[in-house]
Amino acid sequence: MQAWRGAVFNIGGSRDVSRSEYVTSEAGDDIHKTLSLKLSQDLGPLAGLSLTALSDMVSVFYDDKQANPKDRDMLSNRVNLNVNYKPLGVISTRLGGQYSVEKSVYVRSESSANNRTTRKYVVSGGYDFETIYRIQVKQDYDIGAVYTFYHYGESRNTLVRNSNVQTQFRIPVAKRINLRLNHNYKFQDQGSYREETNQRLYGKSGERESHVLTIGLSYNIIKSLGVIINQTYFEQRNWKYVEGKKELDYETKSTEITGRLRFEYKFGERSRVALSVEQRRKEGDRVGEAFRKYRNIEFEASHVF
Repeated sequence: MQAWRGAVFNIGGSRDVSRSEYVTSEAGDDIHKTLSLKLSQDLGPLAGLSLTALSDMVSVFYDDKQANPKDRDMLSNRVNLNVNYKPLGVISTRLGGQYSVEKSVYVRSESSANNRTTRKYVVSGGYDFETIYRIQVKQDYDIGAVYTFYHYGESRNTLVRNSNVQTQFRIPVAKRINLRLNHNYKFQDQGSYREETNQRLYGKSGERESHVLTIGLSYNIIKSLGVIINQTYFEQRNWKYVEGKKELDYETKSTEITGRLRFEYKFGERSRVALSVEQRRKEGDRVGEAFRKYRNIEFEASHVF
């Protein structure tokens, strides 16, 4: 295979001006200047590569330029790289990475303490395959870090680290019945961060861990009538660090069940009616989630003349 043979290359750019009209000092213009680059390349019959690069410059200018301290320039650069590989007919894999830099620079000197640079690093991957009895398995995962550096206030620097794992199962129980199992795990820690000569100091201030499990069942009673039922369990724990010691801050749990009945019928090629009825019930141990329920009914009729 020759390098670049079959590659799809695209470069684009734009300049847009949007305006906010207020009777206060918030009236002003936002000027966007964007440059993008996209590349797609086949790496043989089983693999492919895609690269996306984006640069976006936003200038925020309020009408009262002499008095408004929020006039600023924001520059964002982002690069995404993804590789897909299919070693077997029933197995697909993917690997990706992202790096981005965002800078905010304030025009007026009295706001320069808010000048900052944010860097984001993400590595992701995943796979999906089909096992016996047409059971489909899919898993996606990513780990990343977001570092915010203040140009004139190192004590405000922060580091946030994230990890996420999503697992999905699709199980055909019968000809018209499918079972779905989803689990989503997230973990995050954050704190202050300083870079000094030959050392990096990370003062962790908190952690968060959550699990979301969803069990779903879909049943197509007939071609035009189907039922979907989902049961979701959510659990989250937050920890804080007090004088270097990890303590449980709070814990929250909730459950939610949703049922949906949908009917759709077509009269020939041009007419169609649809009816959807959905019922939801949610319970949790926090005040805002103590008990919630709603019912939604939608009817739609259409005809193409």
